[in-house]
Amino acid sequence: DPGTGKSMAWAHIARLWHEMGLRVVVLVNDQQQAQSQFRELYKSPAWHDRACDGSLGRMEKGGGALVPGGLVSVGAAHPTKPVQIITYVQAGNMVRDFKTKKALSSSPLDGAAIIMDEVHELATPEAAKGWAGSMRAVDSWLSERRYGRKLGLTATPFVNMDGFRSL
Repeated sequence: DPGTGKSMAWAHIARLWHEMGLRVVVLVNDQQQAQSQFRELYKSPAWHDRACDGSLGRMEKGGGALVPGGLVSVGAAHPTKPVQIITYVQAGNMVRDFKTKKALSSSPLDGAAIIMDEVHELATPEAAKGWAGSMRAVDSWLSERRYGRKLGLTATPFVNMDGFRSL
């Protein structure tokens, strides 16, 4: 949500966690948001040095698209990248078997520092429409505390207080 300061906050925290040696995974609603959050990361003062040296990404010639660099992957699960920006659906598929829908005993997300945008969506996965199953899988994985750190962000008031308490 423009103007709430979420992007600046998570980008700064992601940099701190990265400097601590943690792999950072940012969860967003869809691919468009993944690209949008990457642009925010690229513009962030906390990552200015990495934007300048090209390791965060680069602009295509003529002011075209922003292309991720060696530090970050956007919109695709890439467990070797220090910073990943992926969707909740992708995360759900990383923590459960795609065919059986059962939780995996280990996941590429295990041990990562997780930043969740629009975290209120986890409180009511039914509202997530086509990706409710992925939201439930991520919520279940989070409840097992297999992450390194966790940060949830929202600018939307919680309407489901029981769901909020479970987060």
